[in-house]
Amino acid sequence: MKLWMSAEVDASIANELRPIRNSIEKHINKHLKEIEYENEKLKSWDIIITLRDDDVFKEIIKYSAKKKDTDFHLKMDFNTFKNATKEQRANLILDVLIRSIDILKEKGIEDLEVVRDYVVSCKFPEVVPST
Repeated sequence: MKLWMSAEVDASIANELRPIRNSIEKHINKHLKEIEYENEKLKSWDIIITLRDDDVFKEIIKYSAKKKDTDFHLKMDFNTFKNATKEQRANLILDVLIRSIDILKEKGIEDLEVVRDYVVSCKFPEVVPST
């Protein structure tokens, strides 16, 4: 399984989100590879974070059993992120990942506990080294 993240983000905070999101994505994918994690029902864990100061984009929650992938567009509170520290921002992104795993469990995707436990255990600055 591989994590892929992107964002529908307000331009005013795109530069704050991108490096943290990319670092977390890289960190989690490295761990999934190291533990050789596989899930027969999920090959691609795709999440788009919606981080805007308007309601133009709605949440989308799709799972394709045929393609074994997700198409999640999950919202994060704009003002909370904007006013957060780097550590808090990393935790907000991790919270979106945890929420996506919980949604997958509700959809009947099993054996995600090891992934969820790892995401919960991620600590700053381990997942986001200082630049």
